[in-house]
Amino acid sequence: MFSLLKDKYKKIKKFFLHSLQTIFSKKMDQEQWDRLEELLYMQDLGGSLVDEILEGIKLFHKSHPQAEESDYIQWMKKFMLSLFPLQNEPLPRFYPKGSLVLVVGVNGSGKTTTIGRLAHFYREQNQKILVAPGDTF
Repeated sequence: MFSLLKDKYKKIKKFFLHSLQTIFSKKMDQEQWDRLEELLYMQDLGGSLVDEILEGIKLFHKSHPQAEESDYIQWMKKFMLSLFPLQNEPLPRFYPKGSLVLVVGVNGSGKTTTIGRLAHFYREQNQKILVAPGDTF
């Protein structure tokens, strides 16, 4: 199951990084800023996070006018990592009664398949499962 997720993630990461490299390899004019904004929205990041990223990267651009594409990508990596503090606790094999597992990801990344497999796994362990949909409209 996890190898499928890794493969999907690698494809998404490759597309995203290639797109960032294409954008940042050119002069950052309004067209490039618009392309970056569109790319970020395509990743299902949500409006407020896209605005925060754009604001931060524009400040970086102003303070580093000679920055190269790798500098922009490094900034993006640091920013994205800062959103998710590292957790040293392993995920539990069995969740206590009444637990909630939230699954998020971009379009086509295998969320539905993963949810089905997790539900099957926990049913096999005699756990009661309730699957409920949600979206970010």
